[in-house]
Amino acid sequence: MRAYIVGRGAVDDLGRFRIKSGEIEIEYEGEDSKEKYEAAFDWVRQNPAPVAPARPPSGAPAADGEEKKKEDRRGGQRSAVISPAIDKLLESGWFGEHRKNSDIVQELKNRGTPGVSDDNVNAACMRRVRDGKLETILDEGQRVFWAKARPG
Repeated sequence: MRAYIVGRGAVDDLGRFRIKSGEIEIEYEGEDSKEKYEAAFDWVRQNPAPVAPARPPSGAPAADGEEKKKEDRRGGQRSAVISPAIDKLLESGWFGEHRKNSDIVQELKNRGTPGVSDDNVNAACMRRVRDGKLETILDEGQRVFWAKARPG
């Protein structure tokens, strides 16, 4: 179990903390209250996260002979959070205009998407370029993306 006390706001006297145990994560921001922190910490301590079964070493075949599942592959935060957020931007028509990578990062941060970084956004957008959903150019050292025009 990991517990993080994120800190006290410099201007506002808000308390912030994050407690993570396995798949359970509690994040609080609000009135500075030691009681709330202790209550959340006690709850996580009383409800431990289940222990994941041991995985075979990388490269070794699974016990039942199955190939690696898609979930076990690389991608992490990008495939779980960033990619769906970019898909929502695409569906909403936000990519109707040319958007710099930094604009996309800022928009995702404004929408509260966790784990947003230039590298994650660029990788997810480049995948959509390969899939034919976005187009891109390199403009003064920064990627610019826009929705690919649909025929018809």
